Amino acid sequence: MGTGIEEIVHIIPLGHEFERAIRPFDTAKANRVYLIVDSGAGSSNGTSDRDICMQELQEHYTQMVTDHLMKEKQIDVIVRKTMTFDLTAFLKELSSIIYTELAKGSRVHINMSGSGRLAAVAATLAGMAHGIDVYYVHSERFAEDNGVFDDTNERYRCGVSICKKNIVTNFTNFQFVMANEVETLILQKLYNEKNGGGVSSSELVKVLEEHGVEGFERNQDEYSKVRKYQDKNTRNDMSRKLMRLNHSILKGMIEDKKYITKGKSGRKMLFVITPSGEYALHLSGKEMSCD
Repeated sequence: MGTGIEEIVHIIPLGHEFERAIRPFDTAKANRVYLIVDSGAGSSNGTSDRDICMQELQEHYTQMVTDHLMKEKQIDVIVRKTMTFDLTAFLKELSSIIYTELAKGSRVHINMSGSGRLAAVAATLAGMAHGIDVYYVHSERFAEDNGVFDDTNERYRCGVSICKKNIVTNFTNFQFVMANEVETLILQKLYNEKNGGGVSSSELVKVLEEHGVEGFERNQDEYSKVRKYQDKNTRNDMSRKLMRLNHSILKGMIEDKKYITKGKSGRKMLFVITPSGEYALHLSGKEMSCD
């Protein structure tokens, strides 16, 4: 729930850049900036000489941007680490921040130009999916690199890109059809059980009952300790819920959104999450743990 006072938040996936990250704040105001940086788990899990060197450079630019924004602009900076070479992990991190900040009533912006191509894709997808401002900071040229990483090296001082003119392009958002609250609950269950061969519709009903979804409320007095659906009224109640689930919810998730597929195991119908469903879950920002 928001505080009633709108705060301005920028999210910057940050690679080996400085000027591309800080230049918009020559004119733009912000209360808070999130820097999303690589966790160091590169292609060799951070153990190769190249990974170690890249991580040292990442820490250098992260510290430069943090110091500039906090000391020169008095902007709070939060550094979040994730696997920036993993699109799924990146989307989850971005969407989680966006969802949390929008819930507070913040106005959120994403700088999609502060890191590599994969980060740019993730930032743009997440931003447009949530309907927030995505912007690109133009560079004038690449910084010159003399191979010595100290203040004599332009790349060391400025990052990969030279940006002196503060030229920013705001992207036009395209409409994304996001998973709604009920669909997200179902996707989470299917994702948690994706290695188990599928989830039955009765198990999905239980999830909706547990979360008090309208039309799926559970009447505890109707449940027997010996047999779950003993009396006729309870069996009828379950039948109504299964019909509602299959026709009002799952049908659209299967046929229209392609979030899930269905198959049979004996006489039982089982549902499985698709890759599109996984991305929809990760983009929601509302992903829960598997406990």
